[in-house]
Amino acid sequence: CGAFSLVPGFVLYLEVLRHFDGSLGALQRRGLFDGRLAHLCLDHFGLFEKFALNKDGFFNFVYSIRVKHEAQPNPYHSWGHAFGTLHAVFLLLDLDSFHRVLSKVDMFALMLAALGHDVDHPGVNNAYQVATESDLALRYNDQSVLENHHASVTCSILKSSEPNLLENLDAAYQDHIPVA
Repeated sequence: CGAFSLVPGFVLYLEVLRHFDGSLGALQRRGLFDGRLAHLCLDHFGLFEKFALNKDGFFNFVYSIRVKHEAQPNPYHSWGHAFGTLHAVFLLLDLDSFHRVLSKVDMFALMLAALGHDVDHPGVNNAYQVATESDLALRYNDQSVLENHHASVTCSILKSSEPNLLENLDAAYQDHIPVA
């Protein structure tokens, strides 16, 4: 398993993920509040091997998502929220009732979406965006303004990360991931 070299004590940290209580400070003190646990979430389900994902590209993607979150003065829609959402998705997918039903490409998409679901959030909701005729509301024609924005930013980061996380993605999966 590739995670053994990336996360010393792989089994221990898998248990940390399974029993994580939401205390981000505990992860920060262990030096794990970065891409390593996010990597472990995907690697646990064999997604790096299945899709021949570029590991350096993954860490660059996670770093870029984190930087984008930290650039916004938004205490809730933060990197901690993104990681917490990834963690919740990991826990659900770790249940037999989920990972036996979902395809690997669906699992991969869910995990990437969890990390990027609120990236570059301005701290106000769609109704505010529309009411103030913000640039985002105009760009997305008042339709799911923030959701479209988060998806666009996430896809832009995926596409521009070097090395590219998806550079080795098989053509059979490229229709499922429009940025590849």
